Amino acid sequence: MIVDSVNDVLCDISTDFLTLKTTEKISVSGEFDLSNLSKRIYKILSISPTVKYSIVGSKLICEDGEYEIEYQYLPAEKTIDDKIDEFGGKLTLYALSYGVASQYCMICGNYSESEMWNSKYQDAMQIAMRSSKIVSLKNRRWC
Repeated sequence: MIVDSVNDVLCDISTDFLTLKTTEKISVSGEFDLSNLSKRIYKILSISPTVKYSIVGSKLICEDGEYEIEYQYLPAEKTIDDKIDEFGGKLTLYALSYGVASQYCMICGNYSESEMWNSKYQDAMQIAMRSSKIVSLKNRRWC
């Protein structure tokens, strides 16, 4: 349950606070399966050269051609032994711990304590968003 909470918080961080972006070249023949991208896509930011496109399910539909797609992605699912090295060193252990504590308390039905941890988490993430300092999380177990 803790690892699931960590993964949920990492996804929350990557979509709301410290976005993860990448660019890839793709070749489209009418449609392109977005699951073939190297990372788990969250949102398309741009396609160049500019082209009209639509998304149906997990398919990108547009004119045939070679494109460069910039997209926001979600971090890979973590296991208990994985290192968290996304976010360019801006994510502190405290911020992640506050988010996980909030999530865990919510799951267990302890809503007032969840609110307290969530407040600390939100404050820590606001600091992380404006911080230029790079923080390195040591490789260690979470539990």
